[in-house]
Amino acid sequence: MYLLSTPRRRAEFFGQLGTLLDAGIPLGRALPLVSKGVVFWERSYWQRVAQALDQGIDFSTALEQGSDSPPLDRWSRTLLGIAERSGALGSMCRQLAQRAWADQRRNQHRQSVVQSLLGFLAGAIVGTCALLQVPLVLGFLFLLFGLGGTAALMVLPQFGPLRQQLPGFHRYDEIEFTLSLTELALPLRCGLSVLASLDLLRQHLPPGQLNDTLSQASQAVSRGQSLSQALGSNIPTLLQQYIRTGEESGSLDQMLAKIAEYYDQELESLLRKTQGTLKPMSLLGLGAIVLVVGIGLIKQLLDQLPG
Repeated sequence: MYLLSTPRRRAEFFGQLGTLLDAGIPLGRALPLVSKGVVFWERSYWQRVAQALDQGIDFSTALEQGSDSPPLDRWSRTLLGIAERSGALGSMCRQLAQRAWADQRRNQHRQSVVQSLLGFLAGAIVGTCALLQVPLVLGFLFLLFGLGGTAALMVLPQFGPLRQQLPGFHRYDEIEFTLSLTELALPLRCGLSVLASLDLLRQHLPPGQLNDTLSQASQAVSRGQSLSQALGSNIPTLLQQYIRTGEESGSLDQMLAKIAEYYDQELESLLRKTQGTLKPMSLLGLGAIVLVVGIGLIKQLLDQLPG
């Protein structure tokens, strides 16, 4: 039994659904089949959606009526509804599965990087506190705040502007920015206009730099500018050139998909290199913790010896 909240489970769900639809199985029959492995409340949601389809309700409405807290976010539900109306539901499911698998791989690399960094910091803090003979409670608070602050800095989007000021982090955020922007390929492939796709993606993204960029671009596109012109200097020059090429060739969605593949591979490569650098440092940090604990235990044993 699993939840659709993880990238891996979403990838499996969408991949199986796309396979069944491509095999000619009706959507109302495919949904109960692919939902057998999910937890019971999510399975009941998909059963209600399938029942609504049998009653003649369109897919978009059925997805919204299935539950007050559906297992898919609004972005995914909207894309599925649009794809079903355009006759590209199977293709959309495959694309969502590919994106989810990419998210899964990136999350694994990120977790490894964060774990390695936290291991090194923990050793550095524990070793420093031991050398300075900091009281145990105070040392624990230093460790807690140090690890928590570092994890928040690396993960939370609110700290994006601060991360960009740190050496090495600017490239990561630039790639993440680009990958989020390439999500435009999904609604474009369903036949939505550039303006409608921008508005849809903007509603999906949290407040931040990209959301503000898309809001400005949406206003510019509504005034008649092309997407590359609307984004202007807010995106890297190379990305702007790729988008312009896609517009001129009439294959903007395909170009965005290729950009996503390229930057996804680059991000994974950067994360692997960072992990390779931090791994020895984390081992040193963990070694420092073992050394401090070992010295403390030996000292206690010596203090207990008679005479």
